[in-house]
Amino acid sequence: MIIFLSIVGISRGTAAINSYGLGLGLVEVILSVGLWIRDAIREYNYIGNHTHKVKIGLKLGFLLFIASEVMIFRTIFWAFNVST
Repeated sequence: MIIFLSIVGISRGTAAINSYGLGLGLVEVILSVGLWIRDAIREYNYIGNHTHKVKIGLKLGFLLFIASEVMIFRTIFWAFNVST
């Protein structure tokens, strides 16, 4: 549902200025991520039942996220420098 609303919002956003589909899709994505992070923090702090594999997975996921962001910004700045 989230992906559908985001795609509809993007496609309608190119044709109409007052499209709410993209905004609704983005709100749903942010809400889903926020609730997932809240649950992960609660699970770790109050219940404390993260296994060793889960801890490694969380650390690896975070490192891969940071690496992907570095690569995205590197390509953006590279394209900017090449075009100027």
